[in-house]
Amino acid sequence: MSYLRAATATSEDVHDAHVAGQEIAERVRASLPLAKHSVGILFASIRFDVDALVRGVLSRLDVPLIGCTTHSEGSEEGYFEDSAVLMLLTSDEPCFGLGLGEHLSTDVDVAVATACESASRMLGGPAKVAVALPDAALTFTGESVLASLSQKLGPGVTLVGGLPGDGGQLKQTFQVFGGRVVSDAIAVLLIGGDVEPVVVTRSGWLPIGQKAIATKTSGATVLEINGQPAIAYLRRYVSDVDDPSMLAMYPLALLDATEDGKYFVIRAPFSHDKKTGSVTYGGTIPEGASVQLVKGTRDDIIAGARDAAETLVTRLAGREPSCLLFFSCAGRKLMLGLDTKREIATMLSGLKAHLPMAGFYSYGEIGPLDSTQEAYKSTRFHNTTIVLCALTTPSALAAPGPESTPVAATAEMSKQERILTRKVEQLQRKLEQIDKVASENERVSSNVYRELDALSRQLGAEKEKVSALLRILEKYVPQGARDELERYRGGPIALGGTRVRRAILFSDLRGFTSMSERLAPDAVVALLNVYLKAMTSVILAHSGDINEYIGDAILAVFRDSRQAVAAATAMQDALDTVRRETDNEDLRALRMGIGIHIGDVVEGNIGTADRVKFSVVGDTVNLAARIQDRSREGKHTCVFVSATVQGEAEAEAEYALVGDLTFKGKVDPVRVFEVVRPKAPAPAG
Repeated sequence: MSYLRAATATSEDVHDAHVAGQEIAERVRASLPLAKHSVGILFASIRFDVDALVRGVLSRLDVPLIGCTTHSEGSEEGYFEDSAVLMLLTSDEPCFGLGLGEHLSTDVDVAVATACESASRMLGGPAKVAVALPDAALTFTGESVLASLSQKLGPGVTLVGGLPGDGGQLKQTFQVFGGRVVSDAIAVLLIGGDVEPVVVTRSGWLPIGQKAIATKTSGATVLEINGQPAIAYLRRYVSDVDDPSMLAMYPLALLDATEDGKYFVIRAPFSHDKKTGSVTYGGTIPEGASVQLVKGTRDDIIAGARDAAETLVTRLAGREPSCLLFFSCAGRKLMLGLDTKREIATMLSGLKAHLPMAGFYSYGEIGPLDSTQEAYKSTRFHNTTIVLCALTTPSALAAPGPESTPVAATAEMSKQERILTRKVEQLQRKLEQIDKVASENERVSSNVYRELDALSRQLGAEKEKVSALLRILEKYVPQGARDELERYRGGPIALGGTRVRRAILFSDLRGFTSMSERLAPDAVVALLNVYLKAMTSVILAHSGDINEYIGDAILAVFRDSRQAVAAATAMQDALDTVRRETDNEDLRALRMGIGIHIGDVVEGNIGTADRVKFSVVGDTVNLAARIQDRSREGKHTCVFVSATVQGEAEAEAEYALVGDLTFKGKVDPVRVFEVVRPKAPAPAG
C-alpha cells in the first residue's frame, strides 16, 4: 500500500536563482526523508533565471522534476508574487509518472499523446489523477488541449492543472521537465497507486447587467454580442477597455455551459481589436451562447474560495489529505490585490494545520466542478476560477515543519533587505491598483444602477401597457372567461367545461329587426349602444356576467334566481328611464322581453385549438331563450320565468301564472310565470 507524503518550501531570492533553488531543495529534504519513489513540483516567478533555479534544485534534490512559470505563487506559508515554491511528493510504492510533449502549438494531439504515453510508461500502472501544465494561453485556447487530454487519459482519470504564466507580461511562459526549461510544450504528471483525488472548483463571480447572445464568434474571439461589436457591450461597463488589467476585471459567464445552471463557466477577456471591435477571451465562447457580464467584489471572490474549501472538507468526509494543490487565476489576483493572501488562507480553512500546499495563479484553470458528484465530475476549462485538488491515501503522514539552519548573519540580512525592498515596491503597485479598482467599482455600480433604473422604468411602462390591455379585455371578455384565463396563467388552455348550476337570463328588443332595416347603420349602432350601456350597468350591479351580446339580445349568467329576477325588473326600469329621458322617437319605441330559467349548464371552453370561446351551453340555456320568445305575450313586465325560478325568487317579486307552455324539444309542458312587479322591501322592525 502506497502512503503519499509531502513537504513544501518557498524562496523569494530572485536575485540569486541558483541559491534559491538549493535553499528550497535543502528545506524539503530536511522536512521529509525520501522514500523509494519521489517527484518534485516547482512553480516559479518569471523574474527568476529559471534555468539557474532548476539547476540549484537538482543539485540538492535528485528527483524527477516538473513545473512551470506563473503569474504568482502560493503555499501554506502564504501568498507570494516573486517566489519559487517547491513541493516534494514521496512514496514507498511506484505511483508517479512524468511526460513532456513539445511543439504543442504545431500539433496538439501529438504533443499530448507524447506526454501522456511517456508518463504512463514511467508510472507502470493505472493513473488516478493527472496534473497538466500546457503552454496554451498565449497561442491558442485551453479547450483543444483539454479535449485531447480527456480523450487520451480516459474517463477514469481526474484531470487538474493550470496554464503557465509570465507575471502578466503575456509574452512567453515556460515549462520545467527534469533539468530542462522549455516553451510551447505540455508537461504532465500522473499519480496512481492508492492515491484518491478530491477536486472542487468555484468562482464567486456574480452576473450583472443584461443577458446577451454571442452572435458571432471564432474560437476564443467574440466578434459580436447582440449583433453589435463585442467591445460595445463591454464599454457600457468598463471605463478603459485599453487597460488589460481593467478589462480582465469584467469576465463573461457562459449561462448555458453547465447541466443545471447552478454554477457558471467563466471566460476572462485578454485583449480587444480596436479596428474590428472584437474581444479575445481566455477560452472558447460558442457562437449563439447566452452570456452575461460578471463582476465580483473582493468579498465575493473570497466567498467563492470559501465555498470551494468548505465543499472540499465536506467531500473529504473526515479523511486527512496528504497535500493540497491549487490553481487560481491571474484575474482573481488582479481583483483581490492585497487581499490575495486571504484567498490563500481561506483555501486551508477546515483542514489540518501545516498541510503541505502548493499552487499558482494561472492564465486558465483545468478541473471538474466537483469530482465526487456525477453531474459535475467531467473536467472543464475555466477562467478567473479556483481549483482545489486534495490528494488522499489510506494513511497520510504529515511532514514536520522545517527547522531553521544557521546562515551567515550578513548574507541573510542582505537577502532580507532585498526581499523587503521588493515587497515595498509590490505594495506601492498594489495600492495604485486598489485605487484604480475602487474608482472602477464606483463607476460600474453607477452604470448598473442606471441600467436597473432604466429597466425598472421600462418594466413600469410595460406593466401599464398590460394594465391597459386588461382594462380593454374586461370590456370584451366575460368575467367567467377572465377567471378561466387567470386559472391557466399562460399555460395551454384545455377545451371542455364543468357542470355547474346557473340562472340564465335572455333579453331581446321587440321590433328591433324592422327598425334596423329603415335606419342608417350608424344610427342603429348609436341606438344599440345607448340601450346596451343601460342594460350592462344593471346586470353588473346585480352580480351578473354578460356572456354574450347577440345583436340586440343579451345572454347573462347569474349565480342564483334571486339575482336574475332582481336584475330583470331593474332592466325594465332602466329601459323606462331611457325612454322618458330621450327625444329620440326610435328609442322611445323600444320594448324588451326577458326570459329566465335556472338549472345545470356546462361552463367552459368550446371551439378548436386555434379558436376558443368561453360560454355556457345546455338545455337550461336553450329553455331560457325559448321562454324569452314567449315573453312577447306578457301583460305586465314581459319578464317570464320558469316555475323553478319563481319558487326560488318568490321573495323578489309578485308573479302571475302564464300557464303550462309547450316548447320545442321538451316532451312535458313547462309552467311559466310573469313578474307583475317587484315586491316592496319589508318594513323595518
